[in-house]
Amino acid sequence: MACTTEVVFKVRYSAGTSMSHPSLCPNKSNFLVVSKHGLGYRSDKGYKSTQVKTLKHKNYKKISAFHNDRFSSLSCKCRQSDTVADPVNEKRVPFLDGDLSLNGNGAYSSKLQSGGIDSLEEEAWDLLRASMVYYCDTPVGTIAANDPNDSSILNYDQVFIRDFIPSGIAFLLKGEYDIVRNFILHTLQLQSWEKTMDCHSPGQGLMPASFKVRTVPLDGDDGATEDILDPDFGEAAIGRVAPVDSGLWWIILLRAYGKCTGDLSVQERVDVQTGIKMILKLCLADGFDMFPTLLVTDGSCMIDRRMGIHGHPLEIQALFYSALLSARDMLTREEASADLTTALNNRLVALSFHVREYYWVDMRKLNEIYRYKTEEYSYDAVNKFNIYPDQIPPWLVQWMPNKGGYMIGNLQPAHMDFRFFSLGNLWSIVSSLATDHQSHAILDLYEAKWADLVGDMPLKICYPALEGQEWKIITGSDPKNTPWSYHNGGSWPTLLWQTIIISGLWWIILLRAYGKCTGDLSVQERVDVQTGIKMILKLCLADGFDMFPTLLVTDGSCMIDRRMGIHGHPLEIQALFYSALLSARDMLTREEASADLTTALNNRLVALSFHVREYYWVDMRKLNEIYRYKTEEYSYDAVNKFNIYPDQIPPWLVQWMPNKGGYMIGNLQPAHMDFRFFSLGNLWSIVSSLATDHQSHAILDLYEAKWADLVGDMPLKICYPALEGQEWKIITGSDPKNTPWSYHNGGSWPTLLWQLTVASIKMGRPEIAANAVKVAERRLARDKWPEYYDTKSARFIGKQARLFQTWSIAGYVVAKQLLANPEAAKILVNIEDTELLNAFSCMLSTNPKRKRSRKGINQSFII
Repeated sequence: MACTTEVVFKVRYSAGTSMSHPSLCPNKSNFLVVSKHGLGYRSDKGYKSTQVKTLKHKNYKKISAFHNDRFSSLSCKCRQSDTVADPVNEKRVPFLDGDLSLNGNGAYSSKLQSGGIDSLEEEAWDLLRASMVYYCDTPVGTIAANDPNDSSILNYDQVFIRDFIPSGIAFLLKGEYDIVRNFILHTLQLQSWEKTMDCHSPGQGLMPASFKVRTVPLDGDDGATEDILDPDFGEAAIGRVAPVDSGLWWIILLRAYGKCTGDLSVQERVDVQTGIKMILKLCLADGFDMFPTLLVTDGSCMIDRRMGIHGHPLEIQALFYSALLSARDMLTREEASADLTTALNNRLVALSFHVREYYWVDMRKLNEIYRYKTEEYSYDAVNKFNIYPDQIPPWLVQWMPNKGGYMIGNLQPAHMDFRFFSLGNLWSIVSSLATDHQSHAILDLYEAKWADLVGDMPLKICYPALEGQEWKIITGSDPKNTPWSYHNGGSWPTLLWQTIIISGLWWIILLRAYGKCTGDLSVQERVDVQTGIKMILKLCLADGFDMFPTLLVTDGSCMIDRRMGIHGHPLEIQALFYSALLSARDMLTREEASADLTTALNNRLVALSFHVREYYWVDMRKLNEIYRYKTEEYSYDAVNKFNIYPDQIPPWLVQWMPNKGGYMIGNLQPAHMDFRFFSLGNLWSIVSSLATDHQSHAILDLYEAKWADLVGDMPLKICYPALEGQEWKIITGSDPKNTPWSYHNGGSWPTLLWQLTVASIKMGRPEIAANAVKVAERRLARDKWPEYYDTKSARFIGKQARLFQTWSIAGYVVAKQLLANPEAAKILVNIEDTELLNAFSCMLSTNPKRKRSRKGINQSFII
């Protein structure tokens, strides 16, 4: 038999489809043959057995043959959409010659395992190649997991950006460059896709968390099919987490490709340069934060579930630093990049100083923290972040070796997360974010604490695990992140390779009130005032990684300006944000230059109001719904979009919630609902019409039903209930000013009277505010107008309260003025926007899968 023009083999499957492929012979003396032993190559030197695997991903089959250290793809020429056997139910044995088989327990066993390290490496390569995914007959990545016995695939059959990085490095070092190049360019195309959740879109530069290859019918051609890439930007992910790390890893891999292959043509392509700039635009966007570190929500990186890493986690900062350096190396020096390069260099300097200076701990630093003074108000304070010495955990005192140190997991106002995170520390070494001395000290720590960080299987993702009450409070009782499992102290072999936002919003609200009250619009129409409005809106509407339309902030960014566990998307900020957007829309002049800003503003209003009304609201009906939630739903139409565990419903709330009434919860993030009641956020939701008419009345019903708790002997509770015991220690960091039922932690603040009055008047129920004012009048002047009151029923003047507090006085005065002249409240309230109501109905009837389309779909890409 000789190989001439084409040799075709066919393999018949139970599904009735036939697979064929022309000869893979490199010359006329080599060809593919079929025997009872499987498939092999015939050559002049004799028959050589070859390993053949069946890949059945993305609803179609593929045969690949391993020959001369390379896999050759044999693609199916007769694919039928959705007619092949179910990839979940069909057991897939990737090797036909018996090298790898299923044992009696349903797990893989291998003949290669007896062959030592070399055989183990060969087996790893075989499995890596078995995980390859093909798009239009070219390899584009590797799936997250390829276990034939796992019936709950969820999204593990997709190509994840972060998961492919070690695969990509392995292929580069092996000299197999095509799969990495294809991956880089195809994921770049996905960057330009529209990505939405409830009509809110993150910044264009966001890279997907993952993608899947699907085979779908070809429009206009019956029976024909085509491959498409279907990305997930977090809209379908469990908890709806945004993949902040994807773009950073993409830049790092792009640089590695150029360094390894010497082929710089990929990174110099116009579309690739644009992709780099779009990612950098997201990362370097102006924001409210005073720190050079990237602000993210929980679950935005490798630890993609709720694990208390919200804020400025080390892993993101190390990847951010590495990506900035890589981008600087690859950006072409055209004039258009000058500003970007300057911003990039400035951020690199600030970021490296910040992390090296404030994230580093060793025995010397712990001794320094132990002697910190707190409540320092000055520019040259030593304890810049107001860290309480009691935050040093007991385990660390014993655990820290004399020789060695590490970068802590996170840093925020009044909060240091002292857990050790492997990826962040290792990548701090790789990227030179850590100094040479710090890098050696991190490795010294690994040697000194080998049993803890390596043990029987490297490498601990973090140390130590969250346990007991700490686990319940921080993870929300996540059943997948139980102590010493998964992200919570589990061991991951893959690790071996490696400010004050509220001010601007209040300024806009006050500016509108001035114009409404005086009739003088000349102030808001001044050029400098218009510029000021736009600058604040630019900060608020800047492109970001977040999938949610709510503003992402750190703890202490609003009236509650200390650590109280309100990081993320606190209700107070969202209510003021909504009110400020409406106010700004009323005041912006209609010059042409504001057209884009006005469009962005309207889009955000629609998405924000829907999001808060739909997901922040709780009453007895909603609590019953949450109580019956299913978890770990992976789909676009999941009911439990944020993967909330029913056990998170606190026992106090079950008894406390009245049958008539409800409220907006304090915060919402992936796998986390903060069920505390916050007065300012709820009252301003009424004033701004962020809450519906029904919800507004229900909030006031709650005040009446729970008068003793929310008003008591002095209005008005800032939040209810207080954090106590372990919860207080963990969430506030043992803040001595925020002890239970004091200050921000369940204290009562007379200044909130005026906001209760505005809300009550707007809803036609001024008697509620009038009754609260009567309560305050009994003792407010006698007590010399204190800032706040302590105890559950507000019987004591606050332990550290200042007397003759101006806003306590002003809050009472405004309440009295408004009760005397209710019409005056109109300068502050916003009325329901009918256009927004129409937008809601459209949103509720729209399928999120049908909404998504590629931006610039006619744009051509050369691969």
